[in-house]
Amino acid sequence: MADAGRDPQAFQIIANGAATDNVEALAEAGVDEAIFVLPALGQDIVIPKLDQLAEATGLS
Repeated sequence: MADAGRDPQAFQIIANGAATDNVEALAEAGVDEAIFVLPALGQDIVIPKLDQLAEATGLS
């Protein structure tokens, strides 16, 4: 990219449709932001997934 006159630091990497169980792998890969997909199921399934995301991202 630098050879083409582009600043690699100016780009932002966003993972769209990321799985909730690979937050650490995304961070290690250099992803700046992630849009997670949650199942369209009941709260007994979704709330634990949100808890998992909060813990993995340091929000809990």
